[in-house]
Amino acid sequence: MKTGRLVLACMIGVLVSGWADASSGTIVLDSPVGGYSRERIVTISGRIAGQAAQVRIIHNGTGFLVPVANGRFKQALLAARGDNLCIVRSLDGQQEQRVSFFADVPKVDLRVLLYWDVVPSEYIDLWVHEPSGEICKWNNRKTKSGGTLFDLYNGDIGRGPQYYALDAAPPGEYGFSVHYYSKRGKEPRRCHVVFVIHEGTNDERREEFSFVLPRQHSEYIVKRIMIEGRVD
Repeated sequence: MKTGRLVLACMIGVLVSGWADASSGTIVLDSPVGGYSRERIVTISGRIAGQAAQVRIIHNGTGFLVPVANGRFKQALLAARGDNLCIVRSLDGQQEQRVSFFADVPKVDLRVLLYWDVVPSEYIDLWVHEPSGEICKWNNRKTKSGGTLFDLYNGDIGRGPQYYALDAAPPGEYGFSVHYYSKRGKEPRRCHVVFVIHEGTNDERREEFSFVLPRQHSEYIVKRIMIEGRVD
């Protein structure tokens, strides 16, 4: 009888342990699988147990929040040439998964990431004013010089992180502005912009800016920069 009670107690202990693990926010990654890639756009996806509404994804040191729906998350990322590290972390910091891969993709003269904490009723857009006068933006996402605007939130324009990339930048002045559209129009929204110039060269430099868009139809002039040409 004692043996039977001991087995039953152990079974109950295993069940309780299983329930605790299932609700503790365990993260499982489905993609990427690591290793080597030639793809410029890489999707990180997976699932998290429990009732999490968001996870934090950190790609090469830059982190932003990503929604969770029915326990699953999915976010497209623009791979950098060389080694890439992706981290998915629960908001309480208790759970984390990592994956790294090497991307054989072109170097870029100019890479710009705009991100913010996504709210369903908002649209936020990056505008890049190129030296030719052409503007790369939501309705002109590919310019004659090769500048490309990538919408990384399931292809939905202005609903999540945006990347601008230009492989071979014509010399001249570039301007960057961010535009805020909201059905509510009352809540300020904090945004972040990361610039990487001459990526993968000895002249590579990185700059980061944070600012607040106060209301609907707000526009923020982030920065103007001069590009002097590619340095290999």
